[in-house]
Amino acid sequence: MPDPSPIQYKVLVFASLRDAVGGDTWLYQSTQPVSAAALLQTFFETFPATAGLAKTTRLAVNQEFLAEDRVLDVADEIALIPPVSGG
Repeated sequence: MPDPSPIQYKVLVFASLRDAVGGDTWLYQSTQPVSAAALLQTFFETFPATAGLAKTTRLAVNQEFLAEDRVLDVADEIALIPPVSGG
């Protein structure tokens, strides 16, 4: 049986997360559908300098904050939103 084709998720990143990634988009590939929780875990493992933001970063899908058990679709607009401070 041939290897399954990779699924590519486009993830928008902001603020300090963007700095860690080196751009405003992180492309994540998997061989199977991924949950929001698994994507978050992989992001913070891939970019360990952002680990301090893991508990406070929110994941938005199609401009809504969702539960982390949701399975993501490649057509979803996925964004990682770190905590925002203002002044």
